[in-house]
Amino acid sequence: MGVERRVELGHGVAVLALPAGATLRVRSATPVWVRGETRVLADRRAVSDAPLSLRLDGERGHAGERAAFEIVVEATGSEGVAEPVVEVTLPAAAAIDERLFASLRGTAVVRRVEGPDGAGVLRLRLAPLGPHGVHHVPLPLRWRGEPAGAQVSLEAYERSRPWLRTGLPGAASEGDVP
Repeated sequence: MGVERRVELGHGVAVLALPAGATLRVRSATPVWVRGETRVLADRRAVSDAPLSLRLDGERGHAGERAAFEIVVEATGSEGVAEPVVEVTLPAAAAIDERLFASLRGTAVVRRVEGPDGAGVLRLRLAPLGPHGVHHVPLPLRWRGEPAGAQVSLEAYERSRPWLRTGLPGAASEGDVP
């Protein structure tokens, strides 16, 4: 039968993380719209010589507002990175809208924005990074629902060496409560 949970809706939205094989039943006197999202994440081995490092700075905000996030990408070596790529996996509470795309495309460091794909992943192709160079990429997500617990996952790699990835699974911004 499982565990029964009562879920409070913040601004009409709730985000639940369920374990593999879980069953979801909704009981309500009124109609309820449920959006299910499944992600299969492959384990990646830790790489100490990855050419990039990542950080997510800024403030999360609240339902109906925009987050003030900034992705910080840094070349870790003395050679630089010719074609840095950042993959951004967005939580279900985040809305992908034209303002987000305009902000990404409006910065000189983002050369191309791809997606989101079926898994909700945005792929950002960035300008080259010199040795120990740093890029700052704005990420003004709009929240459809209360983002408490909603986390953005990031991965970065050089396009020619995608197996050397740096990742921040479920990154919370600095100064933010996850």
